[in-house]
Formats: sequence, structure tokens, C-alpha cells
Amino acid sequence: MVDLSTGVQNPVFPRNRFGFGLIAAFILWGTAVAAGQSQVNPAGIPISVSAQQAAAAPTFTPLAGVHKGPLTVKLTSATAGAALRYTTDGATPNATAGTVYTGPFTVTGKTTVKVVAYAGGLAASPMASATYVVVGPPVVNSVSPASGPTGAPITISGTGFGPWRFNGAVWLGTSYGKVIS
Repeated sequence: MVDLSTGVQNPVFPRNRFGFGLIAAFILWGTAVAAGQSQVNPAGIPISVSAQQAAAAPTFTPLAGVHKGPLTVKLTSATAGAALRYTTDGATPNATAGTVYTGPFTVTGKTTVKVVAYAGGLAASPMASATYVVVGPPVVNSVSPASGPTGAPITISGTGFGPWRFNGAVWLGTSYGKVIS
């Protein structure tokens, strides 16, 4: 196993049927090799390690979550000159599949954006993913009762109250309301 942050190899000893990694321990014991270098271990076996750095994982602005629409999403990577490819259909982007990112784009409804960064001489970044739920203002058809004391339950009927109902709450445009029944 190679620690990519330091380039040092940390031996992992597979277990045999008795639960011991004796064979691997005799061969690899005490061997540490920096990335890009070679060394001969005590058993006389040459060891070389190479690790290719990856492009930085892309980031999203705004962060995933429930937002009022319309919503414009911006993608960035800390790797200078990285090309980004993204999808909004659930597919995984790769070097040849997905839309090439050229600037912010608009999402509507419930949309999952997946993105990967590519840069010359580097491995592809880890895939980043963000799910957005974009809601418009609700359309209220009726409120019953029309008035009453503070904290009294009311019934609101209409559309556009949001697609997610969780922890007893429902999205009511710009705020959450508690669902009683």
C-alpha cells in the first residue's frame, strides 16, 4: 500500500489460514520506499514504487441541498488548467463521456451533478457529486382556518410545497413547515 501524501510504502501482510502473515513478513519486513525510487529489500527482491498524482477533486458552488429556483451551478478545480466533464443524467463522466464544462449552468427540479477533473500528466480526479433540489414558490389554494391563535394547526392546500418530506418537515418555499398529519 502506498501513502500518496508521503510516497512511502507501508507493507500490508496478508493472512494465511492460521491468521498470520508470516510469508509476506519475511519478504517485506522493514521495507520503505519513496515514490519514484527503487530499493532491494532484505530478501534481495527489488522493489520500486511509482505513484501518479491526481487532479484535485472538483467543487460546487452553491453546495448541494434544497434551493429556491432558478439555480446556477459553478464547477471549479484547484488544479490549474484542469478540464472538467460533468453529467446530470446519473451517468458517470469520464475522459470521453459527459459534457465539457465551459461555464456555469442552470439546474431545475431534483438534479444530481457528477463531475471529474482531468489535467495533462495527472490521473483523473476522484468523481465529485452534488444533488440539488430546486423549488419555486408554492401556490396556495386555500388555508383553513383563515385565522386563529398563534401555534394553532392549520391546513394549507396547493402545489409546489417541495419534493422532500423528512423529519416531520416540508419545504414551504422559503421556510420549512411542520407536518402534523
